[in-house]
Order: sequence, then structure tokens, then C-alpha cells
Amino acid sequence: MKIISVKKARLTSLGLDDTIWVAQLHHTPMTLIFAGRGEFVHSFKAVVPVVNLTDAQSKHALDSLSLLFKRLYPGWSGAAKWPADSLGAAWNASPLANRTAPKYGDDLIIKKDIDGIVSATFGVPPDIVVYTVTSRRDCVPTVSKGNPFQRLIC
Repeated sequence: MKIISVKKARLTSLGLDDTIWVAQLHHTPMTLIFAGRGEFVHSFKAVVPVVNLTDAQSKHALDSLSLLFKRLYPGWSGAAKWPADSLGAAWNASPLANRTAPKYGDDLIIKKDIDGIVSATFGVPPDIVVYTVTSRRDCVPTVSKGNPFQRLIC
């Protein structure tokens, strides 16, 4: 993993003491964004431009995310499958994927809450998928807070 920028956050949704770290995986065009204070990361976001990935890059991205979720949720038996399962659920909910009547708002954001840590997955099939993890309730992506694609991190 290569860190491409580190800077203090001066955004309204983050505290002045928060730091944002942005990184990219070496072999996959996947952007990872972390926010936290000191050594404590409270929010994570992975942006994966699925449409641009080769089969090998897609596998690498899902494998990397599976390892991350297993580490984040050691007691959850479904953690390793969450990246693939939530991607499928998010895309199946999309009217672009199944040509059904459009679902609205938060129906398009797949969420899992375990012990106060909320993971969410949303995207636009087959172009992009976004994974978020946060311990801050006000950072859980919802449509009422605006377009979740436009929010860098909370």
C-alpha cells in the first residue's frame, strides 16, 4: 500500500484534531480513506471503480476487503463474505441492475451494525462500489445527509 497524502482535516464534518489518511493499493485502483484522531481510526471508506478492474484486480480488491472485514469483526462469521455479499445486495437493489421500479434513499445503502460499528455498502452497477465503516453514528451514510458519493469521509 502506498500513502498518497496525509493532512489535517479542516472539514465541517470532522473535528479540528482529526486526520485524514488516503492510500491506494499497489495492484488495484482502489482508494482507501481513513479518518481518526491519533492512533484511533473512527471511519474508513474504500472506493472501488469496478468497471475499470480486470478479473485479477477484482479478486485482489475483494480479497483485501475480506481480510480487512475479518480483522475488524473477529467475532462475526460473515465478516469475510461481507464485501461480496453487500456488493451483490446493493447492486440488486439498484434499478439500474434489475430494471424494477426505483427504490429510494436508504434502501440502496446496505448496512450492518455490529457492536456500534456500522458498515455500509452502496454503488452504481457496474461502475463503482463504496464501502464504509464507522464507529460514529453521524457518519453512517444516509440520503438525508446528502449524496453519499460526494462525502469524502466523515
